[in-house]
Amino acid sequence: MDDRMKKYMKENFIDTSDSFFKPVEAKVWGENIDICERPDVQISFIRVNSGGFCSIHQHKSKSNSFFITRGKVKLIVWWDGIDKSATSVVLNKNQWFYVQAGVYHQFEALEYSEVIEIYHSGGVLKKDIERITQGGIR
Repeated sequence: MDDRMKKYMKENFIDTSDSFFKPVEAKVWGENIDICERPDVQISFIRVNSGGFCSIHQHKSKSNSFFITRGKVKLIVWWDGIDKSATSVVLNKNQWFYVQAGVYHQFEALEYSEVIEIYHSGGVLKKDIERITQGGIR
């Protein structure tokens, strides 16, 4: 890796040391590993023990997406405020769910589960790519 790439990675919060492993944060419901933390996006890998659940909470300025990579997770959402009735959805492997900022929510693992959790702020445009070449297989 050349110096320019190391400088870029350091400026963008990417650890280039030999010990890249992120610390595991123990939670009462399982554990959390932060993969990426930037002002506009945070990505975490979480392991949730069967029956484990997080607090009922909201994020004031960031949205939250959950992508299930293993297991089964019930996501409970209070769309109209915590004093109103909740709705829930059960997510299985390879399913995802989006919770916008300001919406109270909670997850509960119906079995041992692994989840990629993405926090994002501002707008993310799906069609913001400009291709110069096409991908393929060598």
